[in-house]
Parts: sequence; C-alpha cells; structure tokens
Amino acid sequence: MDTTTKSIIDIPNPFDCTRPVQNLKEFAGRVNEIDNIKEIFDDVEAGLGLNVAIHGERACGKSSLINIIQEIANDKGAITTKLDLNENLIESDLDTLITIFDGLIDDGITKGFWGEEGEESEYYQAWKANIDYYDIGDKSKHFLQIGPIFANAKANDLKYVLRPNIIENDFKKLLSKSEKYNIPFIAIFIDEADLFSKNKGLLELIRNIIQNITKVIFVLSGTHQMFSLIDDVFSPIPRQFRKIKLGNFKNINETMECFFKPLESQGVKRHEIKEFISYDTIRQMHDDTYGNPYHIKLLSRFMLKNFQDQHDENIVINNIVLNEVYENIWSSSESSKRKIHNILPTLTTDQLN
Repeated sequence: MDTTTKSIIDIPNPFDCTRPVQNLKEFAGRVNEIDNIKEIFDDVEAGLGLNVAIHGERACGKSSLINIIQEIANDKGAITTKLDLNENLIESDLDTLITIFDGLIDDGITKGFWGEEGEESEYYQAWKANIDYYDIGDKSKHFLQIGPIFANAKANDLKYVLRPNIIENDFKKLLSKSEKYNIPFIAIFIDEADLFSKNKGLLELIRNIIQNITKVIFVLSGTHQMFSLIDDVFSPIPRQFRKIKLGNFKNINETMECFFKPLESQGVKRHEIKEFISYDTIRQMHDDTYGNPYHIKLLSRFMLKNFQDQHDENIVINNIVLNEVYENIWSSSESSKRKIHNILPTLTTDQLN
C-alpha cells in the first residue's frame, strides 16, 4: 500500500458526531453568516446596541456556529463566555447570571484584567471566594455586587430577586475595566435558548439590561420556536436583534468542505483526499443527506471507518457504511439523531436491495 493511503488510514477519525465543531480549522460553510457576524461585531465595537438570534432546526449546526463566532470575537480581543442552558440552570436568575459573570471574569483574566497581578489580584480572589466558597469576605475587595449577593444567598439558603439596576451596574463595571485594557466589547453566547420559555422573567431581566448599555452583545441560539418568545419580550425584535436563520447546506461545495476540513485538520492534504473519494460520492452524500451538516458528519464518520477497517481502494457509501449508520441511530437516545431514519430510506434504495 502506498504512503498516501497509509497516512489516511493511520489518522484518528476526526468526524466526531458527539460534539459541535470547536474551531475554524474544521468548520465548513456559513460564509455569509460569518461575514454578517463580523459586521455586527464591528458595529457593537463602534457603540451600536445590537444582539443576535441564531435559529434553525435541530442538528443544522447552530452550536458549531456559536463556537466559531465566539472564536472570532476572541480574535478581536473581546471578553466572551458561552453558556449552555439546561433545565436546572434556567430555574434560577441568580445562578444563570453568576455563571455568565464568572465566565466573563475568567476570560478577562486571560486578556489583562488586573494587569500583572491577574489571578493573584485581591479582587479576583475575593470574587472566587464568593463563587466557590460562598464567602462574603472583605467588602472593600468586592468587584461586582452580584458576587456577595450570590454568596449570601447560597450560604443562607435564601431566595433573592435580582434588581435590573444591580446587574446593569455590574456590566458597566466590567465595561469600565475592559476599556482600561483596550478590550473592544463583551460577548455572551447562549445556546439552547428555547429554555427561556421556562423562565420568561429572566429574559425580561436581560432585556432591561441591554436596553441601557452598549458594547455588550448577547448571541442567542435556538430553534424557530425561540422566536415567538423573543419577539414577545423584545417587541419589536428587529430593533434589538439581528436574525440569522440556519438551514441545510445548499451548495455541494459546502458538503465537500464538511468532509475535507476535518481530514485536513489531521494533516492530510486535500489532493491526497481527492485520490480516494470521487466527486460523484460527494454529490451522493450531499443529495442523500439533503445537505444536513449533522447527517453529513455521521455518514462521513462511517465512510472513513469502513475505508480504514477494510483497507478499501476508495472511500464510498456502501452496505457496511449504511448498516453502521443505522445501528448508530437506533442505539442513540437522542431524538434529533434518530430523525435521520426519515431520510435514509432514500439514501439506501439502491445499495440495500
């Protein structure tokens, strides 16, 4: 076997279907959406009060896009944090907001907060005492009001109703600190934002905050159902949110990138990959998955696995690949994965007969 084939066989399978794409090296498509986001970030840096709502069906790549635009914001020098909402977190305004502020402060440390002192700063140490040990400590060292409020509530098992002015003032303190260290803006990324339907009051609290401050951008990601809630709370929504709708890949070149880029991230050259997969196979993958990013990744994983296991001459879609895809779907408890069975009969018409 030649060395090119060996290099592809030896690499770890990069098509990880259990997590979103984490970096630009492996990210495919969405060029217009990313250009749009970059323009919005420039506007926020200039002082415009803008936020973003990314919406689409499940498994269309929203979480991956969130990761990539957070990377873009970090490259611009912004302070960022990403919050994956869940059923437990959404129940508490205080827990949700303290998680956001803690993420921003930790990221701020990496970008110059408190100068050379960094994590050794008394203010940072006092903050961590609030968050990790519910220790109120020396009030003169408190950086944000929400820290001792959280510590007191947790230490004494208290219910605390946050006032918008407290959170607004804490954001202004963060912004003041950011300006001192030439940080252009603050970006908060919230995935699974549909869960705000379980705590509409928290979304209203966020609305009250962002109406009065600039250079802070919220990027929310969820399904189309998220929009009725956001529209209700932020009406009229176009004034405060830019909508980005995600769907399946329309262009076969996006599907090609979705297959090539993860392999290239492992050091395999594109011309080497093209020796083992035909354009017709890429087209078949695109047509049979309807350009759905998750389905492309799932199919790609088992195509490469079959190629590596069987030492085949080419990377193809065959019975072995399709059977492994089916087994993966039906062994999964995730309904979003199992929905692929609705399209696979189209994909298997020729091969399984």
